[in-house]
Amino acid sequence: MVAETVTSTRASEAFPAYVGKGNGDCCVAWGTYSITENSEPGDVYEMCRVPKDAVVVGGFYFGANGVFKPIAPTITDGTISPTEFETKISITADATAAEFGIGQLTVIVFYTMR
Repeated sequence: MVAETVTSTRASEAFPAYVGKGNGDCCVAWGTYSITENSEPGDVYEMCRVPKDAVVVGGFYFGANGVFKPIAPTITDGTISPTEFETKISITADATAAEFGIGQLTVIVFYTMR
């Protein structure tokens, strides 16, 4: 099977990204996707979206097989850069077959606005 990209409802263009009221407000983006067969290396799961100027400060994702991994912000020159445009938060399966297990994959992302 060839790697593919799938999109959850909360990452679709029909679902708007929440724009917080300002710096300091903690916003949450989240998404779920029901995996019906083992993931292939390179499969991409588009899970949710954050708005332009969002500063991702952390989060995590977990799968049906018990995988639980943190999401860390990208730090450049000692600062966390805001997104330059509305951005899809995606998870890519690595070389391990069945990395997430069959069932629900969930991502939760914490962010504030620049």
